[in-house]
Amino acid sequence: MITLNTLRKFLPVISLIGFCLLPVRADAHPHEFVTMKISLLFDGQKNITGMRYNWRFDRLFSAYAFEGQDKNKNGKAEPEELLALQKEILDNIAAIQFFTRFDKKAAQPEFATAKPLGAEMIKREFSMTFEVPFKTPLNVSAKPLRYAIFDDEYYISMLHDDKVKSVQLVGAPENCKWNLKAPDPDQDMAAFAQSLDKSQSSGGGLGEYFAEWVTISCK
Repeated sequence: MITLNTLRKFLPVISLIGFCLLPVRADAHPHEFVTMKISLLFDGQKNITGMRYNWRFDRLFSAYAFEGQDKNKNGKAEPEELLALQKEILDNIAAIQFFTRFDKKAAQPEFATAKPLGAEMIKREFSMTFEVPFKTPLNVSAKPLRYAIFDDEYYISMLHDDKVKSVQLVGAPENCKWNLKAPDPDQDMAAFAQSLDKSQSSGGGLGEYFAEWVTISCK
Protein backbone atom coordinates (compact mmCIF):
# COMPACT_ATOMS: atom_id res chain seq x y z
CA MET A 1 0.00 0.00 0.00
CA ILE A 2 1.30 3.44 -0.88
CA THR A 3 1.78 5.49 2.26
CA LEU A 4 1.76 9.25 2.58
CA ASN A 5 5.53 9.17 2.95
CA THR A 6 5.72 7.33 -0.37
CA LEU A 7 3.54 9.98 -1.96
CA ARG A 8 5.74 12.74 -0.59
CA LYS A 9 8.79 10.98 -1.98
CA PHE A 10 7.41 11.81 -5.41
CA LEU A 11 5.62 15.03 -4.48
CA PRO A 12 7.41 16.45 -1.44
CA VAL A 13 5.84 19.91 -1.57
CA ILE A 14 2.09 19.73 -2.03
CA SER A 15 1.30 23.18 -0.73
CA LEU A 16 -2.18 23.84 -2.04
CA ILE A 17 -4.65 26.69 -2.11
CA GLY A 18 -7.48 26.49 0.31
CA PHE A 19 -7.77 27.57 3.86
CA CYS A 20 -6.81 26.31 7.30
CA LEU A 21 -9.41 25.65 9.93
CA LEU A 22 -7.16 27.22 12.53
CA PRO A 23 -4.67 30.11 12.67
CA VAL A 24 -1.72 27.72 12.96
CA ARG A 25 2.00 28.47 12.89
CA ALA A 26 3.74 28.13 9.55
CA ASP A 27 5.70 25.11 10.86
CA ALA A 28 2.66 23.34 12.37
CA HIS A 29 0.36 20.72 10.87
CA PRO A 30 -1.06 20.98 8.28
CA HIS A 31 1.73 22.04 5.94
CA GLU A 32 -0.04 21.50 2.64
CA PHE A 33 -3.54 22.37 1.41
CA VAL A 34 -6.03 21.15 -1.19
CA THR A 35 -9.20 22.91 -2.31
CA MET A 36 -11.78 20.56 -3.76
CA LYS A 37 -14.95 20.44 -5.82
CA ILE A 38 -16.65 17.04 -5.92
CA SER A 39 -19.42 15.81 -8.22
CA LEU A 40 -21.43 12.68 -7.45
CA LEU A 41 -22.46 11.09 -10.74
CA PHE A 42 -25.94 9.54 -10.97
CA ASP A 43 -27.57 7.42 -13.66
CA GLY A 44 -30.76 9.52 -13.67
CA GLN A 45 -32.20 7.37 -10.91
CA LYS A 46 -31.09 6.98 -7.31
CA ASN A 47 -27.88 5.19 -8.22
CA ILE A 48 -24.45 6.80 -7.91
CA THR A 49 -22.09 5.57 -10.62
CA GLY A 50 -18.93 7.37 -9.53
CA MET A 51 -17.24 10.54 -8.30
CA ARG A 52 -15.62 13.39 -10.20
CA TYR A 53 -12.85 15.27 -8.39
CA ASN A 54 -11.44 18.71 -9.07
CA TRP A 55 -8.38 19.61 -7.03
CA ARG A 56 -6.64 22.95 -7.23
CA PHE A 57 -3.07 23.37 -6.04
CA ASP A 58 -1.36 26.56 -4.93
CA ARG A 59 1.51 28.32 -6.63
CA LEU A 60 4.22 26.79 -4.48
CA PHE A 61 3.25 23.23 -5.39
CA SER A 62 2.52 24.20 -8.97
CA ALA A 63 5.94 25.78 -9.47
CA TYR A 64 7.74 22.80 -7.92
CA ALA A 65 5.73 20.15 -9.75
CA PHE A 66 5.87 21.89 -13.10
CA GLU A 67 9.63 22.25 -12.89
CA GLY A 68 9.89 18.47 -12.76
CA GLN A 69 7.70 18.06 -15.84
CA ASP A 70 9.16 20.91 -17.92
CA LYS A 71 11.18 18.57 -20.15
CA ASN A 72 12.11 21.20 -22.74
CA LYS A 73 12.95 23.77 -20.05
CA ASN A 74 11.03 26.56 -21.78
CA GLY A 75 9.17 27.62 -18.64
CA LYS A 76 5.78 27.16 -20.26
CA ALA A 77 3.11 24.83 -18.85
CA GLU A 78 2.28 22.83 -21.95
CA PRO A 79 -0.76 20.50 -22.07
CA GLU A 80 1.22 17.28 -22.36
CA GLU A 81 3.39 18.24 -19.39
CA LEU A 82 0.38 19.00 -17.21
CA LEU A 83 -1.27 15.72 -18.18
CA ALA A 84 1.93 13.87 -17.29
CA LEU A 85 1.91 15.54 -13.88
CA GLN A 86 -1.72 14.54 -13.34
CA LYS A 87 -0.94 10.93 -14.23
CA GLU A 88 1.98 10.85 -11.80
CA ILE A 89 -0.20 12.13 -8.96
CA LEU A 90 -3.05 9.71 -9.69
CA ASP A 91 -0.71 6.75 -9.95
CA ASN A 92 0.78 7.59 -6.56
CA ILE A 93 -2.52 7.91 -4.68
CA ALA A 94 -4.66 5.22 -6.34
CA ALA A 95 -3.77 2.65 -3.67
CA ILE A 96 -5.06 4.94 -0.91
CA GLN A 97 -8.31 5.58 -2.83
CA PHE A 98 -7.42 9.20 -3.59
CA PHE A 99 -7.57 10.01 0.15
CA THR A 100 -11.30 9.12 0.13
CA ARG A 101 -12.89 7.39 3.11
CA PHE A 102 -16.44 6.05 3.29
CA ASP A 103 -18.42 5.76 6.51
CA LYS A 104 -18.68 2.03 7.26
CA LYS A 105 -22.19 2.54 8.67
CA ALA A 106 -23.39 3.92 5.34
CA ALA A 107 -23.29 2.57 1.77
CA GLN A 108 -19.92 1.16 0.67
CA PRO A 109 -18.87 1.68 -2.96
CA GLU A 110 -15.88 0.03 -4.60
CA PHE A 111 -13.67 2.11 -6.87
CA ALA A 112 -12.75 1.16 -10.42
CA THR A 113 -9.79 2.68 -12.31
CA ALA A 114 -9.53 6.48 -12.28
CA LYS A 115 -10.00 8.41 -15.52
CA PRO A 116 -7.97 11.62 -15.98
CA LEU A 117 -10.22 14.32 -17.44
CA GLY A 118 -7.94 17.31 -17.72
CA ALA A 119 -5.24 19.46 -16.20
CA GLU A 120 -4.46 23.15 -16.55
CA MET A 121 -2.71 26.11 -14.99
CA ILE A 122 -5.02 28.83 -13.69
CA LYS A 123 -3.19 31.94 -12.49
CA ARG A 124 -0.05 29.83 -11.93
CA GLU A 125 -2.02 27.28 -9.91
CA PHE A 126 -2.22 23.69 -11.08
CA SER A 127 -5.76 22.32 -11.37
CA MET A 128 -6.68 18.77 -12.28
CA THR A 129 -9.94 16.92 -12.79
CA PHE A 130 -10.40 13.18 -12.70
CA GLU A 131 -13.26 10.71 -12.40
CA VAL A 132 -13.39 7.49 -10.41
CA PRO A 133 -16.26 5.18 -11.45
CA PHE A 134 -17.80 2.74 -9.01
CA LYS A 135 -17.46 -0.90 -10.02
CA THR A 136 -21.19 -1.29 -9.30
CA PRO A 137 -23.75 1.55 -9.24
CA LEU A 138 -24.67 2.37 -5.66
CA ASN A 139 -28.32 2.91 -4.74
CA VAL A 140 -28.67 5.53 -1.99
CA SER A 141 -32.42 5.36 -1.39
CA ALA A 142 -32.22 2.83 1.47
CA LYS A 143 -28.82 3.77 2.87
CA PRO A 144 -26.98 7.08 2.24
CA LEU A 145 -23.42 7.53 1.02
CA ARG A 146 -21.16 9.35 3.46
CA TYR A 147 -17.60 10.26 2.53
CA ALA A 148 -14.67 12.36 3.64
CA ILE A 149 -11.45 13.16 1.81
CA PHE A 150 -8.50 13.65 4.13
CA ASP A 151 -4.87 12.86 4.92
CA ASP A 152 -4.81 10.53 7.92
CA GLU A 153 -1.77 12.29 9.38
CA TYR A 154 -3.17 15.79 8.68
CA TYR A 155 0.05 16.76 6.96
CA ILE A 156 -2.22 17.82 4.11
CA SER A 157 -5.44 19.76 4.70
CA MET A 158 -8.12 18.80 2.16
CA LEU A 159 -11.27 20.94 2.21
CA HIS A 160 -14.15 21.63 -0.13
CA ASP A 161 -14.04 25.01 -1.84
CA ASP A 162 -15.83 27.56 0.34
CA LYS A 163 -16.30 30.07 -2.48
CA VAL A 164 -18.42 28.01 -4.89
CA LYS A 165 -20.97 25.23 -4.80
CA SER A 166 -18.37 22.59 -4.08
CA VAL A 167 -20.59 19.48 -4.07
CA GLN A 168 -22.81 18.69 -7.06
CA LEU A 169 -25.21 15.84 -7.75
CA VAL A 170 -25.00 15.27 -11.50
CA GLY A 171 -27.95 13.48 -13.09
CA ALA A 172 -29.68 12.95 -9.74
CA PRO A 173 -33.46 13.02 -9.19
CA GLU A 174 -34.82 16.12 -7.43
CA ASN A 175 -35.37 14.24 -4.18
CA CYS A 176 -31.63 13.57 -3.80
CA LYS A 177 -29.83 15.91 -1.41
CA TRP A 178 -26.40 16.46 0.06
CA ASN A 179 -25.19 17.80 3.38
CA LEU A 180 -21.72 18.83 4.51
CA LYS A 181 -20.71 18.57 8.15
CA ALA A 182 -17.84 20.86 9.10
CA PRO A 183 -15.11 19.52 11.39
CA ASP A 184 -15.18 20.44 15.04
CA PRO A 185 -11.89 19.35 16.62
CA ASP A 186 -11.50 19.89 20.33
CA GLN A 187 -8.80 22.13 21.77
CA ASP A 188 -6.51 19.22 22.61
CA MET A 189 -6.48 17.98 19.01
CA ALA A 190 -5.96 21.50 17.69
CA ALA A 191 -3.06 22.01 20.09
CA PHE A 192 -1.54 18.66 19.13
CA ALA A 193 -1.69 19.57 15.42
CA GLN A 194 -0.03 22.90 16.12
CA SER A 195 2.75 21.19 18.06
CA LEU A 196 3.93 19.09 15.09
CA ASP A 197 6.53 20.41 12.70
CA LYS A 198 7.30 19.14 9.18
CA SER A 199 9.69 16.48 10.41
CA GLN A 200 7.15 14.93 12.79
CA SER A 201 4.37 12.43 12.17
CA SER A 202 1.04 12.53 13.95
CA GLY A 203 1.08 8.74 14.01
CA GLY A 204 -2.14 8.60 11.99
CA GLY A 205 -5.74 9.29 12.89
CA LEU A 206 -5.34 13.04 13.29
CA GLY A 207 -6.72 13.99 9.89
CA GLU A 208 -10.20 12.65 10.57
CA TYR A 209 -10.72 15.22 13.31
CA PHE A 210 -10.28 17.98 10.72
CA ALA A 211 -12.18 16.31 7.87
CA GLU A 212 -15.42 17.45 6.25
CA TRP A 213 -18.00 14.67 5.97
CA VAL A 214 -20.53 14.80 3.13
CA THR A 215 -23.76 12.78 3.14
CA ILE A 216 -25.75 12.04 -0.02
CA SER A 217 -29.22 10.53 0.20
CA CYS A 218 -32.31 10.10 -1.93
CA LYS A 219 -35.83 9.73 -0.51
